[in-house]
Amino acid sequence: MRNDGDPAALRATMTGMGGADGGDNRGLLPPRESWHHILWRPMVYFYTVCSVVSLVLAISWIFARGRDSPSYVFVSFCFVSLFVMFGFGAWAFYKTRIEADLNGLHLITVVRSKTFPWTDVAEIRPRNTKRFKRWLVLVTHGGKVIDLPLDVEHLPEVRRWQAAAAGTQ
Repeated sequence: MRNDGDPAALRATMTGMGGADGGDNRGLLPPRESWHHILWRPMVYFYTVCSVVSLVLAISWIFARGRDSPSYVFVSFCFVSLFVMFGFGAWAFYKTRIEADLNGLHLITVVRSKTFPWTDVAEIRPRNTKRFKRWLVLVTHGGKVIDLPLDVEHLPEVRRWQAAAAGTQ
């Protein structure tokens, strides 16, 4: 279909949300799309730097102090524990994400994964509190409100997935 410079037709073709794509609401969506937590990048960097610093401190403590020092084992254990703890924090933030596909919205963490089928989703909107107003919430048809660790900037993308899933069911 030619759009001859019509902005509405061009936008519909690019987003896959109009009749310009032959009625297929999936349009140009990938098979699956994922987003990380709002604080993903700064927290991964913070935990990684803290982990590396604690590892350097542990190694320098082990080699700088004599093994006959009374605090050798305790302090070495503390620094290695900090390395493991911060390393796990970096890994946990790295693995936590939200994925969308035609089946639903998937909240994936290190411990578990929770799926919210699009048929159960009534609304996805910004949170109404002053402190976390940039976060999104998912409201089910039963009235349950689930906080999503996504920024408001992802709202059009998530709604596009919801609309595409509604068009295929």
